[in-house]
Amino acid sequence: MLPIPSLDDQSYEELLSEARNVIASTYPEWTNFNEHDPGMTLLELFAMLVESQQYYMDQIGRENRIKYLKLLGLKRRPKVPATAGVRVDTEYNLRLMKGSTLLAGDLRFEMLYDRCILAQDLKGAMAVCGEEKIDAVWLSGRRTERIGFLPFGPEPKEGNSCVFVFKEAPPVNEYLSLYMNVRKGEVVRNPLSDTPFVPFCTLAYEYYTNDGWKPLIRVTDETRGFLYNGFFLFSMGEEIPLSSLCGEEGYFIRIRITEGEYDIPPQISYMSMNIVAAIQRETVCEYAHFTPEGKDRRDGKIFCPLQTELSVFGETEVYELRQKTWFRLEDFEKTQDPDSQLPLLAVPETNDRTIHRLLLIHRRISAWDESTVGEGTGFPEQEFSLEDTKVCEDSVTLLIEDEQRRGGYRLWQRVDDFAASGPEDRHFVFDSENGIIRFGDGRRGRVPEGEIRLASCARTEGSGGNIRRDRIERFMLPELIDVSVTNVTEGRGGKDEESMDDAFLRARECMNHPITAVSAEDYERLAKNAPGLVISDAKVISAADVKRFRKNAEADAVHIVVEPYGYKSNRWLEKIYEKNILNCIEPFRMLGTDVRIYFPAYV
Repeated sequence: MLPIPSLDDQSYEELLSEARNVIASTYPEWTNFNEHDPGMTLLELFAMLVESQQYYMDQIGRENRIKYLKLLGLKRRPKVPATAGVRVDTEYNLRLMKGSTLLAGDLRFEMLYDRCILAQDLKGAMAVCGEEKIDAVWLSGRRTERIGFLPFGPEPKEGNSCVFVFKEAPPVNEYLSLYMNVRKGEVVRNPLSDTPFVPFCTLAYEYYTNDGWKPLIRVTDETRGFLYNGFFLFSMGEEIPLSSLCGEEGYFIRIRITEGEYDIPPQISYMSMNIVAAIQRETVCEYAHFTPEGKDRRDGKIFCPLQTELSVFGETEVYELRQKTWFRLEDFEKTQDPDSQLPLLAVPETNDRTIHRLLLIHRRISAWDESTVGEGTGFPEQEFSLEDTKVCEDSVTLLIEDEQRRGGYRLWQRVDDFAASGPEDRHFVFDSENGIIRFGDGRRGRVPEGEIRLASCARTEGSGGNIRRDRIERFMLPELIDVSVTNVTEGRGGKDEESMDDAFLRARECMNHPITAVSAEDYERLAKNAPGLVISDAKVISAADVKRFRKNAEADAVHIVVEPYGYKSNRWLEKIYEKNILNCIEPFRMLGTDVRIYFPAYV
């Protein structure tokens, strides 16, 4: 380890004594060393200044520690909002907007997406093989109902399908969501990561029409084919007729296996069409860009869709882009589409000026007076305090007056530091730990001059959002007072901001884990933890052992024998496991090192 030099190696008394000893050789006429002598007073002053400078030179400042973490490829973890699954019960089909606020006491949650909630939840689901029903579950509508349903039967195979049955026809052209809780049992599947995951099966998502089965549109399967808890999101382009399937009457959609097999038959323990995802967050202000097209222009106006609760019920500012600068417009109004009744923002457009791009900023009415952060002076290293330490680090965007075009504004970008910023870069740093916005010095980051306003900002309680079940009790809007809500899952994932000391402790722990696979233990650990798989064991064997059953084994390759949970020889599953394990190992594999995956052969 390199020695750490100490820059604060002299005390005040040592500095003063050294200066006093120099006097005799430098200026022998100076003979009065008493404290009341003016010269000695100056020596004491300079000794104190030098001692103070040495002390601060020997300290590692906050900016330095942030740089050290960056060199290690790390940064302090910001506050993370908690999320929860909320069940909504209503007597009529209800369209909820993104950002709709839910309350757990005084704690605010917001819906992550816009959703259509059905008055009638799912009737049930069937596992179908050909024309035969091999498993089924029928729901009573209880909020905490637990089931043990095999969506593709005990032996999933190509052609098997999971059919969801509705009591009433789901609305057309609405984005619907089906929440599914996948039962884990004794087997725990490795969690997913950023590593690409190859699914076990190729699935077709369809709904039944008068012309037979047709593909669903806008499909998103967060469950990865019934492997994890999550939402199955979809929409339909035409109505579903009342029909009969396997002796059951209703309205049908299905998920069908077109290719592949599962390593373990999936099992569902809970499902509902009336679950929404909520995040513990309070959006103070938000912005959105809008580029009008031909269909958005009519009757001399531009109509912009309003897609969040804040955009409809908050205060709105509208800006027009001219020569890379945003200029505020005062003439606009909020209205509704006469056909769909969806909220719109109408902006008049004159014949002599065509609007090419708009910036919409929406603010909570309670935060309207707090939208101005301060006034830029044009001096370097300016700081402004938001006086709020609960603001999410990545939520802050600034709109600052353009010093060259008065009355115009430019959006400024948040960065982690000014190391890569130039004198013309409109960058700022947000210290979320203290709620302070910092600007550059003119060489590293441009300096602001003019009004500084918040364009986006959100607050969170971090770990305070990790609430128990049944704590969310109502919507904030009075119009939704008759809608029953409760969180059927606990609030999970909320974290407070990581302190600098904890970040360095984490850095030390990371240093103990190799970032490149070198030893056999490294490869075995990576193989066992391959995302999306269930692996009982993995073992690296030598090339000499491989040559006992494969003559052309590469001597310089890494040979890993992998045993999936409940392994039975199956070429399709072996291929899927091999692809996922190699995807997991690839970021850590040394250049020139080949990896070979084998599966047990029992003799």
